[in-house]
Amino acid sequence: MGDGHQARETEADECTAASSKQPETDRPVCEVCGALAIGIQSLGCCATVVCFEHAEQALRDARPGETIVWESCAFHRFEHAT
Repeated sequence: MGDGHQARETEADECTAASSKQPETDRPVCEVCGALAIGIQSLGCCATVVCFEHAEQALRDARPGETIVWESCAFHRFEHAT
C-alpha cells in the first residue's frame, strides 16, 4: 500500500514542477517537455498543459482563445499561442 501512495505523491510533485511558468516570459510550459505551452487539453479525467508538439490535433487546429468541447474531451488554446 505504501508504494502506490508514494508513487502518486511523486507523480503529483512532477506534475506541479512541470506546470510552472518560464520566469522570463511568465507563460505556462508544457508538462511533457518544458517548451512554451499553446494550451490545455482535457482527455476524459486528465488535463495537461502542452506545447504544439504534444498537443492533440484538435488543440493544434484551434484559434488562439478558442475552446473546443467534444464528448468527454475539452481543448483550450491560450490567447498568446502562436
